Amino acid sequence: MCKRILSFSKIMLLAVVATLPRQYAQAQYCTPSFKYACQWYNGVAIGSFSTTGANTNVTNNNSGCTSGGFKFFSNMTLKAVQGSTINYSLKSTNSNSYYYYKCMYAIYADLNMDGDFIDAGETLASGNMSVSGTKTGTLTFPSTATIGTGRIRVRFDSYTTPTPCGSSGYGEVEDYVLEIIPACSTKFSAPIDPYSYACANGEGSLTVNASNGDKYQWQVMTGGSFVDLANGGIYSDVTEKTMR
Repeated sequence: MCKRILSFSKIMLLAVVATLPRQYAQAQYCTPSFKYACQWYNGVAIGSFSTTGANTNVTNNNSGCTSGGFKFFSNMTLKAVQGSTINYSLKSTNSNSYYYYKCMYAIYADLNMDGDFIDAGETLASGNMSVSGTKTGTLTFPSTATIGTGRIRVRFDSYTTPTPCGSSGYGEVEDYVLEIIPACSTKFSAPIDPYSYACANGEGSLTVNASNGDKYQWQVMTGGSFVDLANGGIYSDVTEKTMR
């Protein structure tokens, strides 16, 4: 076990224990509407939406057809770092397997936290997919994205090209909480100043440059000896080369 090679974590961890206060978006986002939504034969519904690679991911499987065609999942948060790229998986369903229509989709993000999805670059993904098909791809959050809390929106339409707002005949929209957190990059060199800080007052990740190790364990010294960190609270991936 390569533990002692990570002993300098005592210094680094001073920097990540304090996190930014959560900022809640007060703006009122538009509520899209549908004439038939996804309850009728031609209506496509969002079967599932999930992400990987973010600091906190969304996993919403088998969400089904929402009455009226719109739902805000306020209990699900996608937390992404400025300048990061994450993966998404999107599945469509149809209320009647007899009908087979092409589905058009789009994923929007309020990158400047102004309460809408219409600014340049806020359409993160769009295209066509088959009903009951699955689409995968990536979502990029630019380094200029505003730190704070807003929303990310997924929209399906059966016949028309999706737009963030407005009405259409058939389709469904799901909103999720989007939290943008600051990027952090710091390099320490030995000997390390015991009062050095990295990612002060913010969230970040720490990576050790090591080789020929078959196991990693991050530790912290709170008294006279090092103690293994455990996943939970403000720490995750404590047995990987990169701890978040």
